Amino acid sequence: MKSAAVTPVPDRWVLSEDLRHSLLEVFRSEVTDRLPRLRALANGADVDLDVVGRDAHTLGSSSWIVGLPEPSVAAGEVERLVARLRAGEAVDVRVAATELVRLLSALVDGPA
Repeated sequence: MKSAAVTPVPDRWVLSEDLRHSLLEVFRSEVTDRLPRLRALANGADVDLDVVGRDAHTLGSSSWIVGLPEPSVAAGEVERLVARLRAGEAVDVRVAATELVRLLSALVDGPA
């Protein structure tokens, strides 16, 4: 039985436009909830590294699912840097976090 929401193609699945739109709306809601913590990280504020690491991971995975590879890659970089910070390394995550915030802000606020 063929699903109307997902069309099988060789080596991957393609979401219907309705389903992709619905997922994108849920993703925007997640971005809205998590963006303030990522902005704080980008600004060098004292943040809970566990929480912002999970935020970056979640948004990275979700952005890939809705077809947005650029924020996914940026979120992965933030996640890696936060993990290094949690391990006690002296790394600066602000540039990577600023880029992630820029990309995600465009989704909820429109292009800058």
